[in-house]
Amino acid sequence: MNARPSQQDAKAAGTSGPSPTLDARLCVHQLGLSAAAIRDVAFTVPVWAAVMTVMMGGVIPDIGNTSQSLTWPWIVVCAAVSAGTFSLWHMIKRRSRERSL
Repeated sequence: MNARPSQQDAKAAGTSGPSPTLDARLCVHQLGLSAAAIRDVAFTVPVWAAVMTVMMGGVIPDIGNTSQSLTWPWIVVCAAVSAGTFSLWHMIKRRSRERSL
């Protein structure tokens, strides 16, 4: 089910729908904002991984007692994913400014 009304629905209701250029500009703007939100979340992942590694590494023995030498790859993987997300966000931002999405 399409939540966005089409131009045919708008014409049937007796109103004019958004112009195709306005609709395209809004879609590009929304994609840019969505990418920025995902970027912000991705930046917190390595911090969260570091906090969990420290907590599980014996700082709070009731939570866990895993050696940090075994869990450091998790921080590296999370940082790599964040770097990839940042480069993807940068590409989407550039393409949305050029309106070539």
